[in-house]
This record gives sequence, structure tokens and C-alpha cells, in this order.
Amino acid sequence: LHDLAKFMFAISVFWTYLWLSQFMLIWYANIPEEVTYFITRIEDYKLPFFGMLILNFIFPFCVLMNSDYKRVPWFIVMAGIVILFGHYIDSLMSIRINASLLSNNSPAKTFANCVFPTPVCPKNINDPIGLLGSLSPARFL
Repeated sequence: LHDLAKFMFAISVFWTYLWLSQFMLIWYANIPEEVTYFITRIEDYKLPFFGMLILNFIFPFCVLMNSDYKRVPWFIVMAGIVILFGHYIDSLMSIRINASLLSNNSPAKTFANCVFPTPVCPKNINDPIGLLGSLSPARFL
């Protein structure tokens, strides 16, 4: 259990290293197409952006640094859940908000729409699904 906590700590520090490397590269290059990625998130989505940093780096760094806490099973489970939620917010910030920038929605509406996962299903209830349904000729038309 102690080794699992050390692994969680190492992954959190590695995630921060990669995230900070990307941030510094984009900030230093100052290319307008690239900078809009962080400007949009810092200006319009402050709470999820900084919350993601707190949940993915500051919380694991402060909590998992102490070796006494790494031996308490429920503490490791709770820390893992918090880190997983932080990575969910990270993927939400990376993918869903970036895709929704193409639409003309307000930041609050965009974030409210992307907090809950979109169901993946056919638009028409009569569309074929499954292994054999995806190979039907109607899909290729």
C-alpha cells in the first residue's frame, strides 16, 4: 500500500512536470494560435483551471509527502479519488472546452454542458448499432 502511494505521488509530480513544460513552451513562444489555449482557460474558466492544478499537484504533493499518511488505507483511497477527479477536470479542460470554443456559447453554458458526459448513442433510434450494425450498407451512404 505504501508503494502504491509512492507511485501516486510520482505520477502527480510527473503530470505537473509535463503540464508545466507545455505551459512554459507555449508562454515563451508567444505564438497567437497557441497562446489562446491558456488565455481562454485562465480568463474564462478560472475555477476549473486552478482547481485542476490544486487537485492534480498541490493536494497530492502536500498529502502524499508524509510517509505516515501513505500507510493509512482509507487515506490512500480518498487521495486517489481526488486525483482521479482532478484528471477528469484536466481532460474536461483539454478536450470539451477546446471543442466548444468553435461554437458561440458563453463560458458558463459551455462548462455546464461539459460537466456531465454526453451520452454516446445513435441520433435515430432505428440506426443499426453494434458489430454487425456498423458494417451495414446504410452506414456508408
